[in-house]
Amino acid sequence: MPGRVGGSSEHANTPSAKYANYFKVGYNAFEFLIDFAQDEGGGGGTDPESHTRIITNPKSARALLDLLRQSIEQYDRRYGGSESV
Repeated sequence: MPGRVGGSSEHANTPSAKYANYFKVGYNAFEFLIDFAQDEGGGGGTDPESHTRIITNPKSARALLDLLRQSIEQYDRRYGGSESV
């Protein structure tokens, strides 16, 4: 399914939402695995526990990359730039 840019949902059944500010990406020859977690800044030298994992194929991962890039460009134009990491 192609990505969509915009802030509103077109679907009546909106999925549950979880905050994420920590991400891990893994891959093999056939798929990408994207883990989402919330880093609460506790330190301790361990990675936060993932609450969601998305598994997708390389073509869809590229579509996600393009959608995120396009969305960040729109955000930057509207709000004057995003933070650099």
